[in-house]
Amino acid sequence: MANSSITPHSASIKKLILALCIVSPLVIFAFAIYLPPASDFIDSFWPAAHHPFDPYSVSKFLNPPWVALLLYPLTFLSERVAQAIIAYLNLSVTLLLIARYGGNRWSFLLTLTSAPFLSLLVNGNMDWLPMAAFLLPTQWGLAVLLSKPQVGLMAGLVWLKQVKRKDLFLIPAVCLLLVSFLVWGNWVVDMFQQVNLLNSRSVVGPWNIAPFPWLIPVGAWLLYQSWKREDVLIAIAATLCLTPYIAFYSLTAFLAVLSARNPRAAVIAWIVLWTFFLAQRWIVLRFYV
Repeated sequence: MANSSITPHSASIKKLILALCIVSPLVIFAFAIYLPPASDFIDSFWPAAHHPFDPYSVSKFLNPPWVALLLYPLTFLSERVAQAIIAYLNLSVTLLLIARYGGNRWSFLLTLTSAPFLSLLVNGNMDWLPMAAFLLPTQWGLAVLLSKPQVGLMAGLVWLKQVKRKDLFLIPAVCLLLVSFLVWGNWVVDMFQQVNLLNSRSVVGPWNIAPFPWLIPVGAWLLYQSWKREDVLIAIAATLCLTPYIAFYSLTAFLAVLSARNPRAAVIAWIVLWTFFLAQRWIVLRFYV
């Protein structure tokens, strides 16, 4: 079975993991002191973590319920430390994702100074989870991608084409879904009711940058190209075109892989994304605040 964690850059990844472990206390401490309060973490994930078996009682929680259960151990810490740990995970997994695809120093610089990544740090969302999927064996990566599908779920089709035992490839994801329905019931209905409720209150509106449904034809073409070329980067781009909701910071995974694969194209993306981010902030401040 294909294994996405085995790359020609394994030695450098191991060194990076060691370095991240060594500096983790200092980085987490710095994040706890200097990061501003993270709206997504405080309004959604932190309260949901306190109610892991009824996460949709938190009005802004929109992820699959096992994400809340995964975060439950953080509730034994203070809110500031918990937020700092999530920020550290977002930083670490982003760095490892760049390294996994062979990025150089410019790849790291472009991604870490990009508007999506900095937005991810200060919002405290869980993009480290789906990004971690690209560091794992593919069958486990697919299961992890389900925690936030809009980041790159279509990569699962590329992995499915690459593996020999397609039945075994699907087992972890299928088992996760089956167990989740046993524990939380029909949580899919609850989650979509939550989304519809937020949409009716116009809470999500200005933050949703998804080109859906206008770019569905483009997304379908990209999906075909990703299948044909067995290209994960194109599959991530296809996902972004085909999903109905994307927050700006969820472009971090795409930019990280792009910067590693094609730094010159990433420079253009960096400029475009900063321009878009500043324009979006002006619109929000002008019309929504």
